[in-house]
Amino acid sequence: MKRVFMYLVIDVFVCFVCLPDSASGRVVDYFLEVALECEYGDGSGVVKKWETPINIYVMGNFTHEDYEIIKGHVDCLNSMEGIPSISLVCDMKEANVFVNFISQWEMSQKIRVEEVLWGFVRCYWNERYEITNAEVLIVYDRTTQSQRHHVIIEEMTQMLGLLNDSYMYEDSIFYNGYSETTRLSRIDELVIRLLYNSGVKSGMRGDDARHVVSNWLAVYGCKLMS
Repeated sequence: MKRVFMYLVIDVFVCFVCLPDSASGRVVDYFLEVALECEYGDGSGVVKKWETPINIYVMGNFTHEDYEIIKGHVDCLNSMEGIPSISLVCDMKEANVFVNFISQWEMSQKIRVEEVLWGFVRCYWNERYEITNAEVLIVYDRTTQSQRHHVIIEEMTQMLGLLNDSYMYEDSIFYNGYSETTRLSRIDELVIRLLYNSGVKSGMRGDDARHVVSNWLAVYGCKLMS
């Protein structure tokens, strides 16, 4: 979720040529931090992910560029193996995700927290922790186009089941400090692939997820992060 901070953070680009044990362990810790918990509400310490196609309906006060950013990010996510197909729909009755551009006042009424929020995502899941619906809220009247660009990418990526923020990687779209990055970093792409690889199951708890993710990184991590 994107909160407003009155300071600047200098992005640091982190590049792994390979994944030694220390780096691999850090990636596993990062995955567990962003995937098993929620910034607001109870994440229950388990994996939550989509198992069915994702149909997105965009509503509210959005610009043409906002919509083009959403389309581009949908294309980006659809290129990643394992994620269910993602589509933009024109009929809200077909949607299981609503992306709603609202005013700052509306956000403050919908989400009762002390922070000033520019973006928020709420996911709903069944008893098997399979995500079935989601709502993405984006503030339009207190943000610039470039700021909304960041918020759109962050919230629509978190909607996949990566619902927590972190301070571990400053170049990550999930960075918990102030950021205006408008693209997924390598670590972001990696945690998405980790979440949606076939060995990580909805409802999987921390120790089991750590084991599966560690083994997956031992095989594929060096190639993906080089």
